[in-house]
Amino acid sequence: MIWVLPQNVLIIHAFIAVSTQWHHGPSGQVIGLDYAGVRAALKALRIKTRKVFRGLQIMEAEVLEGLTLNK
Repeated sequence: MIWVLPQNVLIIHAFIAVSTQWHHGPSGQVIGLDYAGVRAALKALRIKTRKVFRGLQIMEAEVLEGLTLNK
C-alpha cells in the first residue's frame, strides 16, 4: 500500500492520467513530458492545470533523474 498526503492526491491522479504523454529523443530515451498533451489530458478530465502543474513538473524531474541513475 502506498500512502499519499491528501494535498498530493490530485497530483498523483493527474500524473497517472498523463502517463502516456512522454516525449522521446531520437534514440528512444525519455526526455520529458509533452506539456501540450498534458494540458489536453487534464482539460479532458476537468483537472485544473494550475493546481497540479508544478507537482507534475516535480514528478517529471524525479522520473528523469531515476532514469539517469539507472543507466
